[in-house]
Amino acid sequence: MPISYHGRTYEEGKKIGWKDGVKALGVILHFWLIDDLYVEPYGRAFLNNLTGTPQYLSWLARVLRPHLGDTVLELGAGIGNIAGRLMGRRLQYVAAKKDPLYLHALRNRFLRTPNVSVLQLDPDRPEDFENAGGPFDTVLCVNVLEYAADPAKLIESAGGILKPGGRIIVLVPQSPALFSSLDTKLGYQRRFSRRGSGRCWTNTDLRWWWLFGKVLRRGRISKVMLKIFDKTVWFWRRVDGLLPWPGLSLVIVARKSAVA
Repeated sequence: MPISYHGRTYEEGKKIGWKDGVKALGVILHFWLIDDLYVEPYGRAFLNNLTGTPQYLSWLARVLRPHLGDTVLELGAGIGNIAGRLMGRRLQYVAAKKDPLYLHALRNRFLRTPNVSVLQLDPDRPEDFENAGGPFDTVLCVNVLEYAADPAKLIESAGGILKPGGRIIVLVPQSPALFSSLDTKLGYQRRFSRRGSGRCWTNTDLRWWWLFGKVLRRGRISKVMLKIFDKTVWFWRRVDGLLPWPGLSLVIVARKSAVA
């Protein structure tokens, strides 16, 4: 519908000037750095913040991608941060999560992606794996085992839906000695040691977790810190193998026996 517009003059009360423009830019910058959309600092809010760390997520996907097969089941897929980078041209990618809120987000994200399906699956319920379909070439567990009631049972259930020669890829927080208030806030039940965990792994920067989890005793990592870290990923990725301290995360690749 046609409209008419007559802006007010300064005499009529219009007082917007260049200072208001500066304030507006400041507000935009503030909410680019600080995400106050969610009351709780973790859960969906943390996953939403991770969407603002594309360099870190791409680094993680680069580490995981060579070990994936054509059919993949991702446990604990969250809101699809990893799935969106790994689905590629695979024949089948199943993004699984137990929480209805996350499932809704996953279905919306992959609504028009024919090779990606969304499945409600609780990793702590072995019977849920029986309805997962498959068998799969790969089961992906990124930041799942630290929440599990029984990690060994979860791995056993996941192995049951793997093809002979298939792989389970696990990413977990490393070093039980680093367990801190930050882990508690995240809902972690445990951290893992490298000993006996597998033959294939990669490390990320330990100092990041130590600084915020142990030294400062913080209960969260702010969006500002996540963005600063993401802007320096190009550096950490190149020096990762040269760092003298243990890594924050442990990646394990386990292959199922080729004999059915």
